[in-house]
Amino acid sequence: MKKKKIFFICNNLKSGGTERMIINILQHLDREKHELTLVLFDREGVHLEDVPPHVKQVFLFRKGKISYIKLIFLLSHRLFSGLKPDLVISFMILPNILTLFASLLSFYKPIIIISVRNNPDLDFTIQKNSYFKRMLLNILYPFASHIIVISKGIKEVLVKNFKLNRNRITVVYNGINITNVQTLAMIEPEESLFQRKNSLYITACGRLTPQKGYPDLIKAFSKITYRTKAMLYIIGEGDERRNLTALIKNLNMEDKILLLGFKANPFQYIARSDVFVLSSLFEGFANVIVEAMACGTPVIAADCPFGPGEIIEHGKNGILIPPGRVDILADTLFMLLEDKPMRERLSSGGKKRVEDFHVMKMVAGYESVFHSFF
Repeated sequence: MKKKKIFFICNNLKSGGTERMIINILQHLDREKHELTLVLFDREGVHLEDVPPHVKQVFLFRKGKISYIKLIFLLSHRLFSGLKPDLVISFMILPNILTLFASLLSFYKPIIIISVRNNPDLDFTIQKNSYFKRMLLNILYPFASHIIVISKGIKEVLVKNFKLNRNRITVVYNGINITNVQTLAMIEPEESLFQRKNSLYITACGRLTPQKGYPDLIKAFSKITYRTKAMLYIIGEGDERRNLTALIKNLNMEDKILLLGFKANPFQYIARSDVFVLSSLFEGFANVIVEAMACGTPVIAADCPFGPGEIIEHGKNGILIPPGRVDILADTLFMLLEDKPMRERLSSGGKKRVEDFHVMKMVAGYESVFHSFF
């Protein structure tokens, strides 16, 4: 049987849940059935070295706003009409819009699947040119052959608020390579961050953006430091570093809260923590919750739209709290730090729950959608 040519289109391979997920799919899709090509707008990102050798790579460099027109032309004529893929799947808002635009202009019409990774209603609250992008979404998304979303909540938003056909949207939860995460978690960090006598450790991980709600976490942690001996480590980099640094200084927490920056292996830090916290105001799925479960670290997560409530069963494999409630987060942090048996119970429940998000289940979900067109 002739291999089906599938193109994956994304901005770049910078560190993030979407980028790690794309790598996982490329690594595990059946290479005997699929000829895979990865198309990136920018040749950058820590995950470039993780692209499997059997995957072809195409880079479409963009420089300034005018390059969007060039990107559409290259996608339409060079890639679609020139290389004639059987199926194209794009990830995130900008690649989705440009890919759909290009497909309308191309003489060759591949199957176009778009993957929606975040809550579009809330994502637009922090997006530049959000009104224009929302208008394009409303115009272009109905032209997609199919849409893959990573949570039931995103599907409902697309159906109710964007009037998209429910039958053309499939939920495929993100999956992780559990063995790989646990192997990386066993590596000792080079820094001496977990050697303070009688101290407990809290870790959060994600880009330093308003979406992640880090000011709430920092304020909540500052409220409990007089009651318990603990440290808070935040892993990630982003535009909010300066604001978060100023907040930490204003609260006199410089010796108790550390912004660790980007870490290629965050799991070695998460695994050595007593509690992992997700303080996000909104998410698409929150891969990092599943990764923390794989590390055996008990999780407190804001029950934000969407993702955490579809992963965690409250009190069994994690704790859910209302997003944006500093007081509740502070009380919950203190409670869990003081209750070791509960931490052990949540850790055990998380390790069982993570099996539902094995990478091969995710890959099977994508293959099922792909093969429905072949």
